Amino acid sequence: RSPLAGRVLSVESHGDDFMDGEGREFAFLREKSSPVQKRFVIATDAGQVAVRLITSLAARRIETWVRDGEEI
Repeated sequence: RSPLAGRVLSVESHGDDFMDGEGREFAFLREKSSPVQKRFVIATDAGQVAVRLITSLAARRIETWVRDGEEI
């Protein structure tokens, strides 16, 4: 499912690194995976549109099936 129709120009992943919680108020972040993000750039009739998927601190991954160059 996509928010709009077009051709996928790029798919990028970000945020797989571990965070260092500093201080007592951030202790819950120690050794937690940071929020994972996937960013798609889609070429549409109206121009290029970026779509970003972001997880919470509890989720560890985002499953996507689209690839560069695919029509959606």
